[in-house]
Amino acid sequence: MDTIDKVFVGHDGGVSWGIDNGICYVDSNNQYYCWSQISDDGTDGLYVTEFYGLAGVESDVDFLIGGTQDLSFFVYDNGNWRHSCGGDGGKSVIDYQDTDYSYVISSFNNYLYRLKNRGITHDISLLSPINGYLWNPIVLNPVNPHTLFIGTDNLVKIENAKSDSPDIESISPNNLKDAVSAIGISKADTNTIYVSSTRIPWSADYSDSLMWRTTNGGNTWIPINFGDTIKRIFGYSFVTDIVVNPYDENELWICFGNVNWESLKIYHSANAGTDWNVLNDGYPKNIPAHCIEYDEISKLLYVGTDVGVYYWDTDNPTSWIKLDDGLNKIISEIVINNTYGKLRVATYGNGIWETDLPLCFELESDQTISSDQTWSDTSVVCSDIIINGSTLTVTGSVYMNYPATITVKNYSTLKISGGFVKNAEIIVENGGTLIIENNGKLILDTDDNVLVETGGVLNYTYGSIEIE
Repeated sequence: MDTIDKVFVGHDGGVSWGIDNGICYVDSNNQYYCWSQISDDGTDGLYVTEFYGLAGVESDVDFLIGGTQDLSFFVYDNGNWRHSCGGDGGKSVIDYQDTDYSYVISSFNNYLYRLKNRGITHDISLLSPINGYLWNPIVLNPVNPHTLFIGTDNLVKIENAKSDSPDIESISPNNLKDAVSAIGISKADTNTIYVSSTRIPWSADYSDSLMWRTTNGGNTWIPINFGDTIKRIFGYSFVTDIVVNPYDENELWICFGNVNWESLKIYHSANAGTDWNVLNDGYPKNIPAHCIEYDEISKLLYVGTDVGVYYWDTDNPTSWIKLDDGLNKIISEIVINNTYGKLRVATYGNGIWETDLPLCFELESDQTISSDQTWSDTSVVCSDIIINGSTLTVTGSVYMNYPATITVKNYSTLKISGGFVKNAEIIVENGGTLIIENNGKLILDTDDNVLVETGGVLNYTYGSIEIE
């Protein structure tokens, strides 16, 4: 008979029990408790971590930082997970030019910490204490990662964030109601910033604004005035996220949480908040929207909800469509990596998940190149390409739909010169030529191939072929 007392505990990290060979703690009454985690064996456990946010960078698909309820921060680095900081972990950002530096909001003394060595070292506290919430936003300047903005009971701007003595100032609107709930900024003009606030206590008085815009970096602010329908939402909710078109500082999208006002959760403005259109068709009725992201390559808008991820095609706006991945979870943050074709989401209660980024949802008619062309921009191609009697030169970035094929026929050339082509099956027929030069890249998925038929030519002496 087993005479050892066992105590089972459910907590934010899963389920544990007290047994002799566990980790031992002594309580205030000098009683030993030895705990072992039984909800995760490292391969097929319970996925119950409650993430408030997630940060990634375009240049390094294998580096992520996520803040959690009670379990501090998890750092994912080249296939390995580790903890960082203490207490509850909130939002975070990673320096997109130097991934040795990152910035996190922690309930451990309510600090904004600067981390070094890819999240290993707690360097210094940039703000202490933080008056706000763990889910308050933190945003890097999209053209200068040494400048960041954090939402507390003020909008705080931190310049020279990597230095020993950063410059810190408040640039808030004068009539901020409570804590900053969302920040939006575009790389098209980083002096144009949008900010929204919560309101405590909740009030049915919605006569004043809870969202502002500056066009001079925060020196002066302009209230954004909504119509009566949207104003009423502010009586019971607030803007949970703002995303601004990276190429047009006057185009933005906002989303609301809470469960009031049926399904009126996502709004779009093409003129800096002067006019708004509700994006309502196909959205699940009365479901909160927690986060929103714009994919500048595919022009798809993604929103994270209580029941998973939905997308909206901004080029052909008709209806929200559920991303059919079976992930019916509470989505707290969305991270897009176009270079590696990944869509990552943090969930509140089910860990972190990823799927392939759906650049195209179906193949279109073949595209035939019959005269010499140079593609220097970033392009998404949703069709097979046939190069027939001509040369296609790629100096920009070309993202292909996953099952798409590029066929180089007789007397034809595909030249990747300084740019890259991603996710394409390549067929070089007899008399065709594939040249990769000037550090150009052909980036293949594991299912893609390069087939050079007899009489075809492949030359990548001054370029590379990579497999993800």
